[in-house]
Amino acid sequence: MFFIMLVSLVILPLYVGISNILNGVSCTEPITAKCLKVENLSTKPISHPNINARFEYFYEGKKYVHYSIEMLSKKEMLRFKEGQQYTVYVNPKKPKFIRCTDKKWDGYDLFLVLFGCLMFFATLSSLIMLFGNL
Repeated sequence: MFFIMLVSLVILPLYVGISNILNGVSCTEPITAKCLKVENLSTKPISHPNINARFEYFYEGKKYVHYSIEMLSKKEMLRFKEGQQYTVYVNPKKPKFIRCTDKKWDGYDLFLVLFGCLMFFATLSSLIMLFGNL
């Protein structure tokens, strides 16, 4: 039980947040891409919407069809129209990673990292209190 809580509350948020930030910082090369679809990928109707844009683009002669790595707000979602061309930012080393904004990271990524750190220190202090009296 402790291991499941450790993974879900500490390791997973840290991994996802840091991964998104590192991938976002690496998406530096602007290219033109066609917006194929903008959709809410969330599976639960009451959860925070997970709105992503799916793009088709060519990079170094190869065709890619991928979702952007960042979640879009409802306001940002309205900006993208299916079938239109937009400037997106691709990671030159991993061209399947793209961002559809010039922001390197967003608040959600930072929240995940901070939440993971908070849970790590809460878990660490609980373990010290639990086993410190032995």
